[in-house]
Amino acid sequence: MLKRKMLLGIAFALAFGVLLLSNSTPRAFAQIQTDASAQTAHASPDALPLDHYWCYVTPDVAVNEAVSLQDQFQANPISVTVTTTEFFCNPARKRHNDKTFNIIDSTAHLTWYKMAAPQGVAHRVRVRNQFGKQRYDVADTPLWLATPTQVQGQAAPQNLDHFECYRIRNASPLNQIVDLQDEFTQAVGLTVGKAVMLCNPARKVHGVQTFEIQNPDAHLVCYRVTRVQQNRQVNLQNQFQQTTLTVKKPKLLCAPSYKKILE
Repeated sequence: MLKRKMLLGIAFALAFGVLLLSNSTPRAFAQIQTDASAQTAHASPDALPLDHYWCYVTPDVAVNEAVSLQDQFQANPISVTVTTTEFFCNPARKRHNDKTFNIIDSTAHLTWYKMAAPQGVAHRVRVRNQFGKQRYDVADTPLWLATPTQVQGQAAPQNLDHFECYRIRNASPLNQIVDLQDEFTQAVGLTVGKAVMLCNPARKVHGVQTFEIQNPDAHLVCYRVTRVQQNRQVNLQNQFQQTTLTVKKPKLLCAPSYKKILE
């Protein structure tokens, strides 16, 4: 009888171990989470360690660099070619419905680059940010890479992710009114229109350098916003270039957001 109980105990332990293994997440994949974790599923978007961004149009400056990327839509890394600049984005102070969202890190700039990437799979997502909950259809191919960028005279950004960005299709305008302020511009009564871009944090390999995801829950949803006059030069450097860009009328407001894949 004792021997039989011992055998049953061993069998139970083995079965429990197999169950744990089957439900575990591989370490490499754990950094590319598909959805927000259980701990952050109901957290306020204010808790995300990411600024709002006010994005300025730039001229096309050629880069033509090959990199490997992987985000939460991709089971495996993809090879892409980063081609030209399109936007330069400052962290911004935003006021909306009598609530002010201050800048977290004034050095955390991003430069948006166009890129050529292989076709992927389209998704429907639900996002949550300071504008509330929204559902969007996201195109199948990433079109932009947002890269952490240092501005001359400032420190390099720390703990800021790269972002792989996709076009949002057929969104309706939010028609929300905001006031914005960054280091270039201050404007009140701007209208936030439709969402045009979803950006996932991404793991990037460029040459011998690997940049892991720092904040897997922190995404950006970019909306069209009323344009204001601006024309100035910015001296910047990042992993692709050290250059001077002319930035003009800001075109996008990008809001820190949680994201859940619906299909």
